[in-house]
Amino acid sequence: MVPSQIRLSLLQQHEEIRAEMEALARAHSSSADLHELRNRTLHLANTIRNHNRNEEDLLHALLHEVDAWGPLHVGTMNELHAAEHDQLFGALLDAAATVEAGAFEEIVFPAIDQVLDHMAREEKSFLNELVLRDDVVVVDQSSG
Repeated sequence: MVPSQIRLSLLQQHEEIRAEMEALARAHSSSADLHELRNRTLHLANTIRNHNRNEEDLLHALLHEVDAWGPLHVGTMNELHAAEHDQLFGALLDAAATVEAGAFEEIVFPAIDQVLDHMAREEKSFLNELVLRDDVVVVDQSSG
């Protein structure tokens, strides 16, 4: 896959994650039963985890080469993906396992807000057209 295809694929996954979050919020506001809320939360957690693994696999080597700031992009991605992904996945799993509906307000919705912030930072820092582009940015290139 070329960089623009990777970017579009990952951005599409972000939209799918947002749609799952909205579906979970709608289910919660319509007083869905706890079993359904748990299942939706678990599905969301797994979708996010699979996306994060896919994102890391696709971007790690590519970001090193995209431009002169490649190592900085990789550092940003690593910083964003290590502890935060584990923390968010754990919070969603904990909420899915809970027996109390109140955990959704206390755990799931704050975790969703964190995921939304996380995706916005990714989209700004390295999932944008200026970073993931198909033409090569060459440092110290002279014309002629």
